[in-house]
Amino acid sequence: MRRIAQQLAIEFAGTFLVVFFAAGALAVDPWLKTAGEPALGTLGAALAYGLAVAAMTEIAGPVSGGHLNPAISLGAWATRRMGTWRLLGYALAQLAGAVAAAVALLAYKKALRPGVPAPEELPPERVLPDLSARGITFEIRESTA
Repeated sequence: MRRIAQQLAIEFAGTFLVVFFAAGALAVDPWLKTAGEPALGTLGAALAYGLAVAAMTEIAGPVSGGHLNPAISLGAWATRRMGTWRLLGYALAQLAGAVAAAVALLAYKKALRPGVPAPEELPPERVLPDLSARGITFEIRESTA
């Protein structure tokens, strides 16, 4: 019983950290741009995700296999490397870790510099100015119906 508790705890913590760093990098990037700070960019966000997954897989691997994703756990179940109850435990721990990371990011967003508007409070051209240079445009139309 202690072994499964350790496995579920490391899956929760690993998924929490991966989601926190990966989604955090994506969430903070537009905010950094609007605050006049150097932004992470696509490469920075990709590195944040890749390094988080690599580190947590290395740490969690010996304890739980380092799945960190319900799809990987489902694949292990489909190939009969994991039982149904263990799959459900892993999936619940991973989903709980991801939700906890999202809640932590929301709390962190509130604690970022007071007075600097969050990205969703700004017009799209202030948050995503570099996308139009790449041939992606946004158009807002009013309904005339």
